[in-house]
Amino acid sequence: MVKPPIILVDGLDVSFHPTCEATALQVEDVDVRNGIYTVFDSEGHVLQFSLTPEEGITLRLPRDEIKNEEELLNILCEYILHFEPDIRCQGMPLDRVVQLANEINIKNYKSLLTRLKRFIVDFIR
Repeated sequence: MVKPPIILVDGLDVSFHPTCEATALQVEDVDVRNGIYTVFDSEGHVLQFSLTPEEGITLRLPRDEIKNEEELLNILCEYILHFEPDIRCQGMPLDRVVQLANEINIKNYKSLLTRLKRFIVDFIR
């Protein structure tokens, strides 16, 4: 069973999504074909994209159900350290690290939207 949030990793980019379907809407066919994404659920299960003409892009838990909590912890701790250098997440449980990284992600998007709004208002003037 897949447990949200779904964590999409594209190089150094990390994003959080509520469902597999929402995650699949954020990726491009060519990138799925080239295998550039790594995707986890919040428990560290590695999810797999597939691309078919009938269904388009889908994301699911593969039959062999690989779980890699350590890799997810490392990715998220690096992400957290990049934005919040004073926070050390080594030794924290995975669910807390996921929650913290998601909160930082939300804060960053809100900040970006605020700056974008200011830019647009200044541009219109």
